[in-house]
Amino acid sequence: MARTTLNRDKIIHHAYDLANAQGFDSLNLAALARDLGVQTPGLYKHTEGLEDIRRGVVLIALRQLHGILLTALAGRSGDVAIRSVAAAYRRFAHDTPGAFDATAVAPPQDDKEWHEAGWQVVNAVACVFTSYDLSRDQIVHAVRILRSSIYGFVALERNRGFGLPQDLDISFSSLVTVLIEGLKTHFSMAPKEEML
Repeated sequence: MARTTLNRDKIIHHAYDLANAQGFDSLNLAALARDLGVQTPGLYKHTEGLEDIRRGVVLIALRQLHGILLTALAGRSGDVAIRSVAAAYRRFAHDTPGAFDATAVAPPQDDKEWHEAGWQVVNAVACVFTSYDLSRDQIVHAVRILRSSIYGFVALERNRGFGLPQDLDISFSSLVTVLIEGLKTHFSMAPKEEML
């Protein structure tokens, strides 16, 4: 890439690609500058440094995940919506591993844009539970349970933490089934139409 074509947007999108190839935690200015064909100080002409670039990657990742989750939810409700969102979350982790890791980074307290992007993801996951008769607090707990379970499974899967030969797709499907049934039992979770 020629030096004259470099700008903030190109740097951050290239960092996003680099994070997916090498890992979000491995993202550094030297590698990014080398990849872009510039000297490291050249990145400071368009950005405020590594934290600024990492923030940009996080925002792209959160917005991308939000769109993926909304697509997974479209026209679905109840157990089908939970399964669709879980599968979409897992695909996102495998297709864009750096972006997946970026979505788990906590935002600074005063960064409204970052907080808003994160809330959009949480709210998309919360939508899978709106067709059940749950209180707001129960939905918060259900979202945490679903997100952490999927994140844990995918983290182990990506780090080759499952050494036995049994099919991981079956394990993941079983995990989601156990989650759904466990949530239904714990929260007496039933579809709203069944409550009428």
